[in-house]
Amino acid sequence: MKIGIIGAGNIGTALAADLAQRHCVKLYSSRAHKFSGKVKYVDSITNSNFDSQIEFVSDRYEDVVCDADIVFVCLPTYLIRATAERIALSLNKPVPVCFVPGAGGVEFLAKSLVDVGCPIAGLDRVPYVSRLVEYGKCVSASKKRNTRIAFLRNGDRPFFNAISTVLDMPATMMKSFLSVSLTPTLHISRLYDLYGDIDRPGYVPSNPLFYAEWRDSASLICLELDKELHSVCNGLLSVGLDTSEVVPYTAHYESPTAHALTLKLHTIQSLSRIYGPIVAKGNKFMLDINSRYFTESFPYRLALVKGLADILGQDVPLSDKVLMWYSRLAGKEYFVNGNFCGKDALECSMPQNFGVSDIESLVAYYSKKK
Repeated sequence: MKIGIIGAGNIGTALAADLAQRHCVKLYSSRAHKFSGKVKYVDSITNSNFDSQIEFVSDRYEDVVCDADIVFVCLPTYLIRATAERIALSLNKPVPVCFVPGAGGVEFLAKSLVDVGCPIAGLDRVPYVSRLVEYGKCVSASKKRNTRIAFLRNGDRPFFNAISTVLDMPATMMKSFLSVSLTPTLHISRLYDLYGDIDRPGYVPSNPLFYAEWRDSASLICLELDKELHSVCNGLLSVGLDTSEVVPYTAHYESPTAHALTLKLHTIQSLSRIYGPIVAKGNKFMLDINSRYFTESFPYRLALVKGLADILGQDVPLSDKVLMWYSRLAGKEYFVNGNFCGKDALECSMPQNFGVSDIESLVAYYSKKK
């Protein structure tokens, strides 16, 4: 099968190296000159390795997608809207596009692809834990045991079979794209707990471990934001949009209370040495507002919840408060007279920015036939 992969970071390179063992892979990279054709994949668990031959690496979208059977997009959320528009212009015909992962409203950010008839899918999580050893040459990764795949609209069983076959891993077909798009994140709660009294980027007094030193106060914020998310999910269910696979944090982490969630996060070994978005400046610490901890979580994941809540006519007071804080910190104009309609809100993934502004058009966007 001919596979096009957009993005040559940690995940895109691991995906390209893995799939090239079985398929013809073309890869988009803004630094295509860094690739010689062969990429070494090192299994981070077993330390076994293999070399993969990438068919073609280019910094031109049309070279990668023009004859692809499936396109995988492995990019930060803030790049997806412009990338989708460029892919749409580069296609000879509609081609299935799968986002890795599909969270944060990519089904709206990729509307240009929807409009030209491309079937849209998204993975609920990335399929590898990976890191680049040397850009264009070597990636260290461990492949996950299974994945879940969601589709925008219905009738995509052949597309599901194709993706799961290409990935060569057990997969579950999800009921609704919303259950991928509304995947919750811990980052928002911890960042607001640590830095909610700061209104502009600057120095901070310390650089705590992000999860190993997690506090009950962050867990309280987390569970309240999750409660608002699930209130929105219930509202979506009431108008016929299935969000039944969005799992509450209390169930996901088997933690019925804030303190139980704190203790649970302290015990997860894979998270134990992770620090937050802090840059060392000599003996001082600077908050990195350009980190994905910020740029992925607030303008996309939390803003999507806010946008859906507004369509449903629901109040999400803590989400509003946190988004107002982030807008001040990032120098963004999100709110005008209390409404989420400022000029910078147009950058976010909420459906209103894509002509979906009421319940009828929202239901139609997720459910109408292609």
